[in-house]
Amino acid sequence: MKDNTNIMCDQCKKQVPMSDAKYSPKGPDSVMVVCSDCRSRVGKNNKPKTVLKEIKTIEKEKPKTIQNSNNKRAYNCARCNYKFKFDLMSEGNLRCPYCGKSDYIVKAQNFFADKLLKEVKD
Repeated sequence: MKDNTNIMCDQCKKQVPMSDAKYSPKGPDSVMVVCSDCRSRVGKNNKPKTVLKEIKTIEKEKPKTIQNSNNKRAYNCARCNYKFKFDLMSEGNLRCPYCGKSDYIVKAQNFFADKLLKEVKD
């Protein structure tokens, strides 16, 4: 039994039968529908897979920044009580990654049991 469902080709925008369509990689996380006419127009050298390989090699060539963990400080958001670390050398502003606010950000303090007990006794 044949399926008469049509689907649109992502290259030529024509409605083609599902049996005529094939999926081809469009990017690292997506695919596109290509009809047989468009597949025949694309030469052997211009397959989308070669484009993906070129993109991956370009990503590998990007210089990676070395992140030093010494620049990160612990903070608490008093508004939503979210605990997070922020890199002081980053270009972004200090704001809570959970609620997005920056007005109630305080440095996280480690309260040890001995310290708390001393404060309670005093």
